[in-house]
Formats: sequence, structure tokens, C-alpha cells
Amino acid sequence: MANPEPLPLPNDVEADPTELQNDSGALLRWDKGDGTGVGHVALLGVRTVILALILCQDRSIEDSRLHSFLRRLNLTRDTVLPWASEDSKEPPVTLDKYLDLLAKLNYLEKVVTPSASGPGEPPTITWRWGSREAEFSEAAAAEFIASIVLDGEGSDSEGEAPARGGRRGVDDEPRLTREQKRARLLKNVERAAGGPLAE
Repeated sequence: MANPEPLPLPNDVEADPTELQNDSGALLRWDKGDGTGVGHVALLGVRTVILALILCQDRSIEDSRLHSFLRRLNLTRDTVLPWASEDSKEPPVTLDKYLDLLAKLNYLEKVVTPSASGPGEPPTITWRWGSREAEFSEAAAAEFIASIVLDGEGSDSEGEAPARGGRRGVDDEPRLTREQKRARLLKNVERAAGGPLAE
């Protein structure tokens, strides 16, 4: 989603050509936050992705594994996230600092375990789903995952997704409607989370 892709030119002849040239076509544009300390839309998107990843890993994930998933979205430990407007005096926020901020705000729980190898080894860090579910629940994270997976799938003229292989009768599984796929996907997310999802 973070990889740039060329967009088709709009039919609007009044479109600003410089705007088209500056748009990379990526679905996730980390450089396009709303620029305020309270809204920061891009950071809310990053938070949603992180919580969804943790949810699907039995509500707990090691730091190295989380970062390996986030690298697929071009987010490294030192990536500067859009946080404040250009005239703000606040320092830039890196991904690692943002994870610590999420822990401070109770969206995440950071568990630091001393290394069993010895005193000179770095501790193991595990991220867990936090206690702040009033704003973003596990059920909302599951819906986010379902919308990403199913919206990218498309549908045929009958409202059903095409069978695997693109032809009828290729596999033995009957074709599922979009709603059946959604229900099955939400059940799989619940299984991956290790139990019922909190509302």
C-alpha cells in the first residue's frame, strides 16, 4: 500500500498538473498528515495498522517481528512520521518514539523482559494490545482488516467474488458471497486473536 503507483489521469481538465506530478499514487501517504497535534490523521492510520497486526498475532508480538511487518510498508525504526505542522516547535517523531507514545497512552502495552542469555544481552521487548479500547476496539480492528482485504478483492457482476483460478468449477469450494467471505474472515481474525474480540 505504501509503494508508489501511477494514477490514471482524471477526466477533469482543470486538474492542477503539478498536483498530479507530486502524487505518487500510494494508498498510504506518510507525508500527508493533517499537521495538528490532536488530529494527525497519518498517525491514526499507523496506529490502526499496528493494532491490527498485534491483534492477529494473538494480541502479543515481539518487537523484531512487528518491525519486520512494518518494513513492508516502508516504515523503519528511524522513519520520521508526520506529526505537526511545519511551523511547530515539536520535535519530529520516529516510529520507535511513536510506539513508546502509544504505550504511554495505553493503546499498547510494552513488556520488557531481561535477556536469559546474560546481563550484557539486550532485553526482549513484546508489544501487547493495550487497555484503551473505548476509542478503537478489537472488533473495529477486525472490521478494518476485513475492509482492506475485501475491498481490494473486487467482485463480479453477480456480487460474488470470482472463484480461485478465475474459472467456474476449477476448485471444489463453492463460490461465497461477499457477506459470507466477510463473516469467515472475521471468524479467522477472532481465531488469530486467540478468543472473542472486545467490542
